[in-house]
Amino acid sequence: MKKITYSLVAIFSAVYFSACGDVDETYKEFVVPNGITYPQKAEALTVLEGRNRVRLQWLKGTDPKVVKAQVYWNNYTDSVNIDIAATDNIVSVDINNLTEDTYTFYVKTYDADGNVSVPVEVIGQAYGANYQSTLSSRAFTGYSFFPDRAELTWGPANPAAVSFVLKYLDSSGNPQEETVPADALLTSLTDYQIGSEFTTETRYRPTTRAIDTFLVTDVNSFPTELPLTKSSWAVEPLPGDSWIGAGGVTTGGWSLGNLWDGIEAPSNQNSSYASNNVPMPQHFTIDLGYKASLSRMQLWPNTNSGDRYTWMSPREFELWGSNNPDSDGGWVNWVLLGTWEAHKPSGYEPDGSVGTVTADDEDYFRYHQVYDIVPSAATPNAADPVRYIRFKTINNFATFITPVANDYVAIAEMSLWGAYRD
Repeated sequence: MKKITYSLVAIFSAVYFSACGDVDETYKEFVVPNGITYPQKAEALTVLEGRNRVRLQWLKGTDPKVVKAQVYWNNYTDSVNIDIAATDNIVSVDINNLTEDTYTFYVKTYDADGNVSVPVEVIGQAYGANYQSTLSSRAFTGYSFFPDRAELTWGPANPAAVSFVLKYLDSSGNPQEETVPADALLTSLTDYQIGSEFTTETRYRPTTRAIDTFLVTDVNSFPTELPLTKSSWAVEPLPGDSWIGAGGVTTGGWSLGNLWDGIEAPSNQNSSYASNNVPMPQHFTIDLGYKASLSRMQLWPNTNSGDRYTWMSPREFELWGSNNPDSDGGWVNWVLLGTWEAHKPSGYEPDGSVGTVTADDEDYFRYHQVYDIVPSAATPNAADPVRYIRFKTINNFATFITPVANDYVAIAEMSLWGAYRD
């Protein structure tokens, strides 16, 4: 019995050691002497989005043997190598020329012996034309003009916008720019160039980590002429002027102040000026309260005068300007800005009479009596800045054919356009 037991032990031992030898032979090729070395992997790997590019950043770590890294994307079909200096604390690499898409990036680090770390992956997006097409500039909604400033108004800012900049020219043509805060809906400019363009630039970042901004530009223009405010206009009573209204009034119905009460439409005596019954030609003087170069004037008729090229409405008239009116009511310090006759689209009769008034004539007379103020041989100083204007009626429609000793002049409203001057 003992002899059989020993024999079985010997047989099992032989089989065991024979099997172990086979296993060693099978895995021998995978055994690395002294083990596998893994350099420190990319720590705290992040991706920063940009325009057709991204930037990968990670902490170098404490492993002094790491000397380079390789970044892969597009399923390992594209890659870039990066050398890592011993003094680097943060490793950064830009991946450029990317189409607009979402990418998975893999980073492997290497030591000088070619040992490679385990890969670290991160997902990031490159932005481009598609994202740009979704953006719009902050809306410019309008402007208001005053003798000392222009006010530009804006729509609400997009929360994704990181800045909004206004670029414009000052009155000397020098470029200026101003950053408009997101919560500001109005920008006031005290020095700007009439008729020039101004640009608004709105910048966006697709994410808070983005390394690039996307610019949207919008171009607008200041008008070549401004509607001049009437809030500062006042009567400038000079000797010989017919500024006192019909019936001797200085305020209320028929007074000169009704000429700038803001009702820019044909109107009746409650909001119109009508002079006293005095000789032609008649004139009155207005202090604008500021200096301006005038470019255009519009008149609206008084409806009580027939409103159709009749009676008290001015037919031939002039506009004069001054900065130092003669205290005696004279004309020495005045320059002629323009002289006109009320236009009638269908034309006057050969003898100068009004004749038939068409619907177009009446529409023009009521709403389109606009008179340009431009330099000419007769008015070489028409562009000069002036503070005072003098409106001179040579004759009204009633006195154009049949002169009389005394008569009236009636105008519902006057408006002026031009540019404010210092």
